[in-house]
Amino acid sequence: MAPLSPTERDQLSSLLRRVHAHLELARTNVVHECTGHAPVAPATADVVRPRSPEDGRIDWTRPAAEIEVFIRRRRDEHPTAYTHHRGRRLEVVSAEVSADRYPGRPGLVLPHEPEGVVIVTGTESRRQDDHGLVVHLLRTEDGQEVAAGDYFGTPGTVLRTGG
Repeated sequence: MAPLSPTERDQLSSLLRRVHAHLELARTNVVHECTGHAPVAPATADVVRPRSPEDGRIDWTRPAAEIEVFIRRRRDEHPTAYTHHRGRRLEVVSAEVSADRYPGRPGLVLPHEPEGVVIVTGTESRRQDDHGLVVHLLRTEDGQEVAAGDYFGTPGTVLRTGG
């Protein structure tokens, strides 16, 4: 790694995580959980880190309220907030915190009323302690916007966690 600059190391790490995620068997109803949101900028005001493709990846182990704010803030940023499902990138365009709490593995997609689907969030979700995220609208890799309920169809999908 010595010949690589810090930026090149970040880029290589990002690419290797993506390759690793695609080598794992994708379960039918799992969306991609990630290892975290964009790193916090250093305290020094004059240091600006270039944007990485990983900066927009959604971490489904975070609380739903935090993910909802992340999605809203990244709406006009690049990269936008995204996840992966069956090896394809999905941008989350519109979402809100659910009124109810949902058990299950973070990233599990559950059916929800007409307004969308619920994705289980948070590390406490296995104990039914966390609210889910109601996802309304997604954008596919080809730029098409689609209702989350239409995209996922069958409940039980899980968004996979990347390495």
